[in-house]
Amino acid sequence: MLAGYGSLRTPAAVRPADHGAPGRRLPARSRSAALCFAEAIRDTERHQAEQIRAGLSLRSQLRFDRYLALRQQAPAPTFRDHLRAIGGAIEK
Repeated sequence: MLAGYGSLRTPAAVRPADHGAPGRRLPARSRSAALCFAEAIRDTERHQAEQIRAGLSLRSQLRFDRYLALRQQAPAPTFRDHLRAIGGAIEK
């Protein structure tokens, strides 16, 4: 057993999909949505990388200090909640 990967008898529902197997491809509508999602991630990460090259740290871009201050007041919000609030979340 590999550390952190559970047993080799992992239920199929949580195993990675075999995207190369015939009959297990996404429907066209799902492929289109997945491609749009992947492009949004790519674009966001490219923009972040450009900002880093320009001297603005990722920590600053994501307003991490603000997140830590908010966590002192109310520990419930997650980092993902913070990213949504500042418009930095990739997924909805």
